[in-house]
Amino acid sequence: MANVYRDFAVAKNVSVYAMGGLGLAMLKSEGAQINPANGFGGPFNSASQTNLAWSLGAGVSYSPIKKLTLDLGYRYVDMGKTESGWNAFTNAVGMQDEMLRAKLVSHEIYLGARYKF
Repeated sequence: MANVYRDFAVAKNVSVYAMGGLGLAMLKSEGAQINPANGFGGPFNSASQTNLAWSLGAGVSYSPIKKLTLDLGYRYVDMGKTESGWNAFTNAVGMQDEMLRAKLVSHEIYLGARYKF
């Protein structure tokens, strides 16, 4: 994912920033469905896909000394929707009629440090 950042100084050693990113999410879906009452079931056929992924975030940076910067931030990442192939087993009427579906997102809170050599 390629990201861009924009810093806004709010004090001598403190800045806030906004960021955004754009990239690709390469996804592979796999899974299984088991009936706990009788133990019957089986896997879903796997599927792979590539989605457009994007992110937005914000944070605060603090430089306690000239060469060190500490970051605290939040980032939201959206990797799009995904689905597996059809189930690899049949139901009571002999059909393969189910698949796994998901919308993949991430909410991240991070703490980081940057040192300038």
